[in-house]
Amino acid sequence: MNGNQQDPKITVTPLDYELHERVMELLEKLNLSGIHFNIEQGVVTLEGEVGDALTIEKVEDKIKVIPGVKDIQNDLFARLH
Repeated sequence: MNGNQQDPKITVTPLDYELHERVMELLEKLNLSGIHFNIEQGVVTLEGEVGDALTIEKVEDKIKVIPGVKDIQNDLFARLH
């Protein structure tokens, strides 16, 4: 669920909508609202650029403990300085 397009092959559940809100709130709290994410059947896909590798780990660790998250596809990458 990315809010931009509807793909008839994607099954979005009511839980996905709830997870979307929780992940968005978390990213905003961490001041990482620039990270793009999709949720489909409890699987969170993260995409984008962050400041460092520790941030990548921190984001994944915090998202995986949200009730209802089944898996994380982490496609984040650290910005090169």
